[in-house]
Amino acid sequence: MPTPDVLQQLGEVIQQQAPTLRHRALTFETPLMAEGLGLDSVGVLELLVACEVRFDVSLPAERLLDRQLTVGSLAREIDAARSAAGGQEGA
Repeated sequence: MPTPDVLQQLGEVIQQQAPTLRHRALTFETPLMAEGLGLDSVGVLELLVACEVRFDVSLPAERLLDRQLTVGSLAREIDAARSAAGGQEGA
């Protein structure tokens, strides 16, 4: 489960990237594309780049775009990337 900090900041990034969604409730299961947030592949890519900047991580865009990404799965990816980056700093 992603940390509450990641979830809160991810919600802020989504709101910044898609201002028309400001009043929409986000859940862990909300898809980023289609019936969820309605982002197209370019919108998802822009969101991933914004997350990389906000969280100072590198996300595997090619792999993430190949599957049905949700708010929760993106938060888990960010959390994992932060953990991996933290582990590499000490190496």
